[in-house]
Amino acid sequence: MNTNNFRKALLAKEKDLLEDIAQTGSAVLRASEPDVQDDTDMAVRSEAKDSLLSENSQSYDLLNLVRDALQRMDAGVFGKCLACGKPIAEKRLEAVPWAAFDLEHQEEADRAESRPSGGTSL
Repeated sequence: MNTNNFRKALLAKEKDLLEDIAQTGSAVLRASEPDVQDDTDMAVRSEAKDSLLSENSQSYDLLNLVRDALQRMDAGVFGKCLACGKPIAEKRLEAVPWAAFDLEHQEEADRAESRPSGGTSL
């Protein structure tokens, strides 16, 4: 598999994410400025700040996936499922170049992630 196009796509995504993270960080700082006068303004500003922080967290998570894919590329294992070692479908990699699992194992990972982690059910 020729990985040049995938490397370009991953590097472009990494650049975009870094720019988004920087912009969101600036917006969080602006939302933290103490020019708010009443409780309603403070609540709205706090909600906006929480939303920006959540967005930033998601961007960091995706950035880590992109960087992991670049490391797999450097290690010569890009495009192979981390669970079974079989090739990941090229169409899947075209859509999600940071994919670490084939579709079957990705679905298993998604199900495991959505399950509650212990505790009692109500």
